[in-house]
Amino acid sequence: MKLAVFKGQTAKLAAIGLAAIVIVVIAGKETFRAMVRYFELDRELKAMSPVIPASSQEVTPYAFLLKETELEREIFAALSRTSQAYGVNLRQVHPAIVFNTGEVLTISQKVTLEGGFVSILKGVRDIQDIKGVKISSIRFETEHINRMNLLVAHIYFQGVKHIEE
Repeated sequence: MKLAVFKGQTAKLAAIGLAAIVIVVIAGKETFRAMVRYFELDRELKAMSPVIPASSQEVTPYAFLLKETELEREIFAALSRTSQAYGVNLRQVHPAIVFNTGEVLTISQKVTLEGGFVSILKGVRDIQDIKGVKISSIRFETEHINRMNLLVAHIYFQGVKHIEE
């Protein structure tokens, strides 16, 4: 009789152990896949060459450009007006890439806005009126934060200004 009870307890322990192993394997499989994907992306990133040769570009912090170029001031002023007028949040202003050929100053910059779709579109419409600055691309994404859907717009600006000496 004692032997039969021991076998029942052993079977229960074996089933619990097997279930624990299955749970660990399932959780570990996704972690392993993510790790493999990370190493693949890292290898691809290191193998990529820059689109623009480093010698022809000059990357400058945003604060410096904000003080130095009229184009940057105009973009920032338009973004400020848009934020206030339509309730759009300015999430991130990426550093601008400046190309100086001696005669022409070209600025490319990415700005990330968040808010409602209509509000962002109204703001983009207002920003399009800046002289010498064009919106080259807009990409919309939705993010789920704390059970809320959030619309994010990545806007790419390009501006050209003739340099007067």
